[in-house]
Amino acid sequence: MLRQGPLRQPIQDCAAWSGLKGREQGHVRRAVADFDGSEPGPAPEAVHGGPAAAIRAVLAVVAVIAITVAPLIGLGLWGVRAVDAAATRTERILIERTIGDRLARSVQTQESVTLRDEAAERTRARDMAWIEDNLSVWMYEFYGTDAVILLDEHNVPFHAMRDGSIVDAAGVDMSELRAFADATRAALAGPARPAAVFVQGLTRVSGLPAVVTVRPIAMESDGAPLPAAAHYLHVQVNVIGEAFLAKLSARSLVRNLRLVEPQASQAGERIDLVSRNGAPLGTLVWDAARPGSALLAKIAPGLTVTLMLLGGFAGAMMWRLIRSIRDLAASETRTRHLAFHDVLTGLPNRAMFERRLQRALLECKLEDGRMALHLIDLDRFKNVNDTLGHQAGDALIRQVAARLGRLVRDTDTVARLGGDEFAIIQPGVKGAEDARRLAERILVAIRAPFALGADEAFVDSSIGTVVSPDFGVDGVDLMRKADIALYGAKAAGKGRQCVFEAAQDEVVRRKRRIETDLRDQLAGEAGFELAFQPVFAIDGTRITGAEALVRWTHPELGALSPIEFIPVAEERGLGPALGAWVMRAACEAARALDLSQISVNVSPTQFRDPGFVDMVLDLLMDLEMSPQRLQIEITEGLLTNASDPVARALTKLRFAGISVALDDFGTGASSLTYLHRFRVDRIKIHQSFVSNLGARESTDAIVRAMIDLARALDLAVTAEGVETEAQWRALAGMGAPEVQGYHFGRPLAREAFAALLAAPAGGRAVSG
Repeated sequence: MLRQGPLRQPIQDCAAWSGLKGREQGHVRRAVADFDGSEPGPAPEAVHGGPAAAIRAVLAVVAVIAITVAPLIGLGLWGVRAVDAAATRTERILIERTIGDRLARSVQTQESVTLRDEAAERTRARDMAWIEDNLSVWMYEFYGTDAVILLDEHNVPFHAMRDGSIVDAAGVDMSELRAFADATRAALAGPARPAAVFVQGLTRVSGLPAVVTVRPIAMESDGAPLPAAAHYLHVQVNVIGEAFLAKLSARSLVRNLRLVEPQASQAGERIDLVSRNGAPLGTLVWDAARPGSALLAKIAPGLTVTLMLLGGFAGAMMWRLIRSIRDLAASETRTRHLAFHDVLTGLPNRAMFERRLQRALLECKLEDGRMALHLIDLDRFKNVNDTLGHQAGDALIRQVAARLGRLVRDTDTVARLGGDEFAIIQPGVKGAEDARRLAERILVAIRAPFALGADEAFVDSSIGTVVSPDFGVDGVDLMRKADIALYGAKAAGKGRQCVFEAAQDEVVRRKRRIETDLRDQLAGEAGFELAFQPVFAIDGTRITGAEALVRWTHPELGALSPIEFIPVAEERGLGPALGAWVMRAACEAARALDLSQISVNVSPTQFRDPGFVDMVLDLLMDLEMSPQRLQIEITEGLLTNASDPVARALTKLRFAGISVALDDFGTGASSLTYLHRFRVDRIKIHQSFVSNLGARESTDAIVRAMIDLARALDLAVTAEGVETEAQWRALAGMGAPEVQGYHFGRPLAREAFAALLAAPAGGRAVSG
């Protein structure tokens, strides 16, 4: 793949080991040794020969100067070239190792999704929705994979994803990929298990060099083996483009790394990229640091003076050369340290953390042990930065790192992943209880006050924990599950710890499934339906309107509660689209049923949409429906921090003739303030007050005051949640004009509601 360095194999066919007996134990031990946690890269002695070699070189130069000045010039130029060459070799090694790590991660990420019984079954069943969620778009979102192509047993593409979007598989160009597929089939025909086969190499995709990795979609469990030609293939493509080069440049610490055409005449150091058959694909070019030349430029004036004075200052200049060589070696050591450690805290950074995690997982497999992975996030850290400044925030981060270091063993790893996020690798645990005990100690330690100069700060922490191998042995998958547990800790109120359980993963998958299907339903304008809860006059016989409530019966998950899918729509930006569907369906039903008024709930997110009011007015005009027949229900939450645009939207709606109802009235912090600042047409008394009528005198007084207040402000009133005759009678005695609740009618499907409307008024009377 690379013409120079240790990565020369155009395609690697690897068989993953299984079990830990005999020779396999040796393989694992060598792998653990490779992940020893040390900083990758050559030692200073390997690059420069070490301080002793530098001293010997200087003594040799001094001896030469005693004879003649001329060899000094030649030796100096040789030293400059040697230092430059050593620095260039270091840069080349870093680039090649970084690319090698990227290829290895590509193999690991692909294995995590293809080596699954469910993947094999779902692909052969052509479950495209599952494939999109788990084998293509999911890889783009979580691993940054540029493209995924699935091939059937005839190497014909039947699914393709590019840059997170599904594309037509029939349009996939297989000219450069067919050789990889054929090589995979050939490997499958060999003795290796299908789960152990993969093919990887470089080729040109869309005009750019790209890393292609092909794996069969194989079963984890041992079953009847399939013929080599019967396996479906998973093709992963990662383009070597600008984003890849930017990360490669940052991790390799090289300047101006760029990709040029083969044989292009550009100055700089070069590494040629070749395809599996040796064809040139491009050339990586970068500007070498050349510290020797820079050093020569610095000492040139002094060297000239030294030569002019016939070596009078030779000793001083030679000492400067020794010091420069030592400084250069020390600088490279610091550079390697900074590449794998956090500058602020000195803890291992994400790159070193990933190496330590792989080492811990290999040791667990070798010793048949367990390890815990903790993700730690500080709560309210932003408040410290905002109130005390970033210097105080940095001081707090350093103190947190020190506290974590005092809590762990020498065998544990504490790392700072960035910002206020830390991670701990805890090997040798007996189970989840060991992990919980460490997490609890961390919570207590972080809660203690932090002294930040003259100020004192308090923060909490949320911790997500996962135990391996109980919930997997793949580092990327464990990080995902620890993050799910961290989200659970935050959702439960922050300042606590949560250990990952299988049910949490199912909740996340269900939520993602609901989001995906919700998008499909909204795009297809099908699958939803409305229920109508009638609103009665206080006599209980005359229907004055209805409230439209959205319902969704999922084809596989069954009837979903609005409490489950509406928050997903709001979180994922689908609230306006869902609200628009409900608004249109409700207005169409009101017009078809000749309903005097239909009420539609509008969320704060939907109401703040700049196009919401125009959408409603255009809908009414399109349906030729009177605005007086539409009532929009909002909550006090919308008005809590209402801005001028919200006030203008309310005014525009009421001016058009649409009535606005304040839902759940009385549950907010300052309802009277809202009624003073914002004009509405109706208040709906929350069922928490109605349910306590007759049970508490204070509740009766509050409800009576609400009705009197509405009458004084010329507002309509609807009492919600009326479930008993006693509540109805009490409201009638207080002068409530309208009621709504299960005592009068539950939400009905459209046909049942139409039958209720058609019934005689006397037939609707609630029996007492």
